[in-house]
Order: sequence, then structure tokens, then C-alpha cells
Amino acid sequence: MRSPGLSVVVGGLLALSACAGLDGLTGGGSSGNPDPVTPPIVRPDGGQVEGDGGGLPSSDASGDAAPGPTCDRAGPFVDVVPVSGLPSGVGSPVLSADEREIYFTVSVGDGGSPDLRRATRSSAGVAFEPPSDVFPLHLYDEKPFSLAGNGLALYGAVQGSLRVARRASPTGIFGSLDPLNGFSAGDVYVWVNEDQTVAYTIRRAFGGFGDDEIFRSTAGTPGNFGGAVDQALSQKGVDYAAVVVSDDELTAYLTRKSNGSTSSVYASTRGAKTAPWGAPTLVSEVNTSGADELTWLSRDGCVAYGTRSVGGPAGGRQAFRAAKRKVQ
Repeated sequence: MRSPGLSVVVGGLLALSACAGLDGLTGGGSSGNPDPVTPPIVRPDGGQVEGDGGGLPSSDASGDAAPGPTCDRAGPFVDVVPVSGLPSGVGSPVLSADEREIYFTVSVGDGGSPDLRRATRSSAGVAFEPPSDVFPLHLYDEKPFSLAGNGLALYGAVQGSLRVARRASPTGIFGSLDPLNGFSAGDVYVWVNEDQTVAYTIRRAFGGFGDDEIFRSTAGTPGNFGGAVDQALSQKGVDYAAVVVSDDELTAYLTRKSNGSTSSVYASTRGAKTAPWGAPTLVSEVNTSGADELTWLSRDGCVAYGTRSVGGPAGGRQAFRAAKRKVQ
């Protein structure tokens, strides 16, 4: 789980500024066609799968305040299905609020480091168009973390340093990567809310396995973070790869692993923002016996994306979409 460099999008997003626009990012596209979609992973209630006409709640697409939950937030995910149109071996998927744009990584070559890809689709619930390279120059271990601000900001890391790239419109071109202020040199991961006013970071002490801590920072103006506070979400002897949080900050999903184990997804909840986080519990409906991760959550906490182990070639990972049960 411990990635030597959560180095992300540096060359990728820099090269985006030389492209003709995000809607036309086809140059240097990923080789070959996407792998065929496998059958649904989990269908406990017989609901519809993604791409067959709907039936799953979609996330809030606006940059305004998130609506109240339209699902049973306290219940399990009842629809966990493969994401259509993406290749096998994907990692770290993050999406726009309307679920129409996705960034993710794929491993290139035998044991190669991850390269960043981007794909779009006309609406949530249909297959993504064939993904394309985000840039022609690849660095080691690229990984996106958050796409926020109505798709105007992409957060990641460059050789262990947290950065952000911005664009003027959701279909525009990302500019240069700028350092994020207010974070520790040991912060290796950042999740940022849609309004870019709250960030959760994973701080790595590099003193050995299981020394990670999770902090929360706030921004007086969007994107300018400071005042990190330990959230007491981490446990001794556990390393963390991702933390994603609902808009009301009452639910957090943690991708974590203990020494000698593969990564699994856990959830922690609390009754109010000022209350302590509860003990994490395993999210069994999205976990397998292999390596799993949950890397994106809709603002209302009703829809999540991640990857899970399915065995086979190309790293044996498949992107999934998980939805809570809808309520009237």
C-alpha cells in the first residue's frame, strides 16, 4: 500500500495546457480498446446495473450546497457494479460531481508505474468513452486525489509534495501545478471537498509501518488551507491510502491495510462535525479477498467509486460504482 511516490499529475496536467482542450484529449490515447465489461459484481436486490437505463441514485452535479441525503446513509451499499468502458487494472478513480468525467491510473507494461488517464461520458449511468492519455510525459506513480470546485481544480501530489492544477471552465485546459499551502511535508494524500473549504490529509511519519495520521484542514478562501487538526481516525499498526468524506462530514471511508494484509475499505461515522469519529467498521459489500479501495464519494454520501480485486491480468483490479438504497 505504501506508494513510494504519490507523484501524480505533474507532467500530465502541465501537458494539458498544451492540448486543444479537455474535450479533445485524444492524442497519445491509451493503447488498445477497453477490456470487455465483466458481469455485475454484487446484485443483492436484483436492481439495474450501470448503463442499462438507470435505477441508481446519482450524485449532486452543482457547486451549491449539497441536497439532503436521498438514500439510506446508515445502510449498506445495495448496488455494486462494474464501471462500463474502463480497462482492467485501473486505480484511484476520481470523478466530477455529475459523474461524467473520470480520472484514474493504469499500470503500463509488466510491473510498470501507473499512468494517468481521463475519460468522459454523456451522462451518469452510461458507459465511458474510450479513455485517453492525459499527457505524453509520464512520471513515476501518478495518482489523482480529488476533482473539486465544479471540476475546476484537480488535486494530487508531485514527488511527495501536494499540488493543485486549475482551469477556467469544466471543459477548459488545466494550468500549471501549484504547491498547496498550509500542509506538512509528510502529507502524502489530500481529499478536498467540492467547495474547496475542507481538506483531509494522510500524514506519513516514515518511521515504519503503521505511523500514518489523518488530519483535517480548513480554508478561509477556497484552496488556501491551514490549521490542521488530528482527527483521531488512524489506528496504530495501520497504513492508509485514501480517505473520502461526505459533504456533511458525518461519514468517512478509509482505505487501509494492516501489516502483511491487502488494502480494505472501512467506514467511520459520527453524529456531528464536532463529535469524535466512531470506531471504523469493514464495508463488506465492496471488499474482496484482494486489494480494494474507495476513492470517490458523492456529496450526499449516496454513491461511491473505487476499485476492487477481480483476479486475472492487468493487475486484477476493476473500477466499481456503489450506491446506497434510495429513499423517497
